[in-house]
Amino acid sequence: MFLLAHTGITLGAVWLIGHLDKGAGLNAANAVPLAVLGANLPDIIDKPIGVFAPELGLGTGRGIAHTLAFNIVLLALGLWLSGWLLYVAVASIGHLILDYMWRLPRVVFWPLYGFAFPRVGRRGFRAQIQAWWHSLWTDPRVFLTEVVGAIFILVYVLQVYRAWL
Repeated sequence: MFLLAHTGITLGAVWLIGHLDKGAGLNAANAVPLAVLGANLPDIIDKPIGVFAPELGLGTGRGIAHTLAFNIVLLALGLWLSGWLLYVAVASIGHLILDYMWRLPRVVFWPLYGFAFPRVGRRGFRAQIQAWWHSLWTDPRVFLTEVVGAIFILVYVLQVYRAWL
């Protein structure tokens, strides 16, 4: 999944939750940046490792932050500390859903299948960019979720702009 989809679909979910449950105490001014951070957190952590240290077997850019173990710990900390970390944790779990992580059980259920992450044939920054570009234009799920995410971002930006007027 790509930046527009993760960010935009998360913005849409935050908006929907805020409008459906006015009593939830959702403070959009705080929730939105935290949810956007959480929605992209697995990629913020794993993609640089996959690009700059592919010998670790993370050529897909999906490693520790794309696991249930990481996200359950993050969620537990969010529930314990409450507040801002909970938004980050829930959005990070949403990232796993948008990435279809159930299709990579050796990653999502790490370390149940062993401590090593699956190795891939692609290596390095150029191969990673080529793979992302290829999937954007050949996989309709990726392309359509990017478009949906871009629409949500545009609607959110227009709402913020309109509120400033």
